[in-house]
Amino acid sequence: ANPKIQPHVLGFIQAQDKAGYVLDLFDKWVIHNKHFPPCADVSFLLRQAISRGGKVLLEGPQSYFLSNAAEKFWDSGTSANTDAAGMLCAARLNLNSRALRPLCINIHKAPGASRVGSGANPCAFVPQHYFATTDSTKEDFEQMRLDWRDVCREYFGSIQHNGLLAPGR
Repeated sequence: ANPKIQPHVLGFIQAQDKAGYVLDLFDKWVIHNKHFPPCADVSFLLRQAISRGGKVLLEGPQSYFLSNAAEKFWDSGTSANTDAAGMLCAARLNLNSRALRPLCINIHKAPGASRVGSGANPCAFVPQHYFATTDSTKEDFEQMRLDWRDVCREYFGSIQHNGLLAPGR
């Protein structure tokens, strides 16, 4: 077994019936897992907590560039609006209620944003899955004879005070 690859991933690779394997995992780890959180009407529970004077923390995905409101690559956007205002609206709370005193904190990493998974990467010149879909190999990268520390140093060194990249050579 490869210690860098999770056992369920190896199990999936080796499974003859891949759909059955995934469904069995779901059944074991979600449906029949007493430690898995129960399903509930979250909006109702939020309204109930607010009406009792409770506090609620809405933590959205760390995925600003997955938002259809921000993503320019419409085929890889996944959510209507992933910023704090979008999370408040999606919570379906009465924003006119005096009981609701929202505090929104948006955290954005800098000096460059990124995303995980297939789709557009706002900091790249090619889609994130480009190398996987062009059959690129380790040898292709080795033939470039690049020192990635130099690439990173040049890239991050070209970020201006306004957060934009300076024009390259």
